[in-house]
Amino acid sequence: MVPFASVDEYEARYGDADDPEALAEILMDATRLIASAFDRAGLDFRDPGEDLAERLMQACRSMAHRAMGDDADIPLGTTQFSEGAGSYTQSFTVGNPYGELYVSKAERKLLGLDRTRIGFAVPGGAS
Repeated sequence: MVPFASVDEYEARYGDADDPEALAEILMDATRLIASAFDRAGLDFRDPGEDLAERLMQACRSMAHRAMGDDADIPLGTTQFSEGAGSYTQSFTVGNPYGELYVSKAERKLLGLDRTRIGFAVPGGAS
């Protein structure tokens, strides 16, 4: 399987990666995760048109960026931050501390995987 996004495409959006080899692996992992979501939804992604290919690339890059983290003063994925002044305090709450890959709600919507399914179950079987 070819990744939906290349290291070059990632770097065009987010800048140079510190570890391109690790990034390539993460892009491949993201591709597998997206492919799995398409398979579970019963949707075909194997011969995408230009529009779907662009959306697959965008979602793959976004997932990889979330997993790669950031070396900035305030880490990527921080959901809460506080900072003091006197006797200096600084704290963070990180939303994805282990760099796990997942397909976000926005990415599911971008890829058309957010379709509502309606069904029913008959308790005790049909009569």
